[in-house]
Amino acid sequence: GNSSGHKFSEETLLKMSAVRGYSVDIYEKCDSEGFKLIGSFVSIRRAAKFLEISANTVKLYINSGEIFKNRYKFIGTW
Repeated sequence: GNSSGHKFSEETLLKMSAVRGYSVDIYEKCDSEGFKLIGSFVSIRRAAKFLEISANTVKLYINSGEIFKNRYKFIGTW
């Protein structure tokens, strides 16, 4: 029979959602080499949680391409 209690590991789930959907990269402004990648997230919500701001704010900055607080750049990719 089919086991209905099949569980995916956290890592597998992350890989799956990364393949399927949307990811948000956060870059931080560094003096010398411009921007440095400080985090990649599988959702806008996780990116927002990382900086403790609202998901809406992240969405706005992804769409506008503006730099948040003159420091963070959000890049969203499908």
